[in-house]
Amino acid sequence: MRTSSILIEPKSMKSLLSFLLFSFTLLYMHAQDQSACTGDRYRLEVFTSTDSTLAIKYGENVTIGGNAQELFMDINEPTADTVTERPLIIFAFGGSFISGDRKQLKALCEDLARRGFVTASIDYRLFDGSFIPFPTQADIVDVVIKAIGDMRASVRFWKAEIDSINAFRVDPDQIFIGGVSAGAITAAHVAMLDSTELT
Repeated sequence: MRTSSILIEPKSMKSLLSFLLFSFTLLYMHAQDQSACTGDRYRLEVFTSTDSTLAIKYGENVTIGGNAQELFMDINEPTADTVTERPLIIFAFGGSFISGDRKQLKALCEDLARRGFVTASIDYRLFDGSFIPFPTQADIVDVVIKAIGDMRASVRFWKAEIDSINAFRVDPDQIFIGGVSAGAITAAHVAMLDSTELT
């Protein structure tokens, strides 16, 4: 069996990198072209204040330490907004899956609400087991899986809310998830699940 390989010369590599950079720039510019978004909405703070609905329960479950935990979210939306369907961003906080709370993202959520988004900062289950002896790999995997399950539960909560009364006037086709640190890891895992598993 004969094999071959391609050797990229430094000059060719530079050309390839330049081409890739140019291509990604064009893709980024195209991704930003949302014809439905007119004016400064979603780009700039077009509202001066936000309305907050705090501690909305979206679920409950058992922690890794065997404790029952209720799960809440804080919701922000622009004050006096008249748009009937708005994008929703669900956020999870950071803290290495051992600390933190939904209030950490208050400023970010309010900033995005002033731009026209509806935002939700969620609780998720953290590691509450013993640190002596040090947690096993299985324990760490379990706590991450529990966080993923909680973010999925928050998405299900929103889908049910939108299908019933849609009090926050969320566009059902514009639900996004994100987070900081451990919250970003959680959101990335949720995003990689098969879409049928989120129904």
